Amino acid sequence: EKVFIHGTSQGGGVGIFANSMTPHQIKYGFYDVPSHSNLSHRVEKGTGSYRGIHDYLEINPDKKEMIEELLSYFDVKEVVDQIKNPILVSVGEADPICPKEDFYPAYERVESFKEIDVYEEAGHGGGGHKHIEKILTYLLKEVDGE
Repeated sequence: EKVFIHGTSQGGGVGIFANSMTPHQIKYGFYDVPSHSNLSHRVEKGTGSYRGIHDYLEINPDKKEMIEELLSYFDVKEVVDQIKNPILVSVGEADPICPKEDFYPAYERVESFKEIDVYEEAGHGGGGHKHIEKILTYLLKEVDGE
């Protein structure tokens, strides 16, 4: 009941998977500019680490259906409905690596308490120090028992 998960970018996506699949109670999840959501669209657009799959499919279009099926097993939007604890997510309005519009399908499926901070004009750094301060303020309140 005192475990928090935090991750940024790919670590944010992995943190969401861990949060979704653990049998243990999680106090709160903090995910900044999370990756691994809406993967078929990420591949189609070639954003972030999914550029390699995009390029592969340009050469091997006959593999598209197989790849899309495989990706569905690694898409956080398919597991977030299992999260029971509150989460705080940040996204950058102008993030070309983990575009905010690709996280929204996952965010919409979260059934627990959730909050998303959209940082205007921010890229892949999201809210940066401002957002870290928000997370630390929450954690200090928890440690102090407020």
